[in-house]
Amino acid sequence: MEKRTLLKFYADWCGPCKALTSLFDDIKDQFSDNNIQVQEIDIEKHANMAKDYEVKAIPHLVLLDDENQVLKSYTGLIGKKELEEFVA
Repeated sequence: MEKRTLLKFYADWCGPCKALTSLFDDIKDQFSDNNIQVQEIDIEKHANMAKDYEVKAIPHLVLLDDENQVLKSYTGLIGKKELEEFVA
């Protein structure tokens, strides 16, 4: 199974980002079961990285393949079922 990386762009002041963090905590075991590494990126500390991935709003998710190519991205708060489908 190929290893994938899920980038989660957020900011500390962002309410929807905090809700998403709670959801990530709920399903973190599924991430490891599916060989997905999660990286949380604060857009205020890593503005260049956010720019590189064309983050225009937060929360913003980017799923990368094992060669760091973008498979898909999603902006906004996402539900549990939608997140599971996003990383599948």
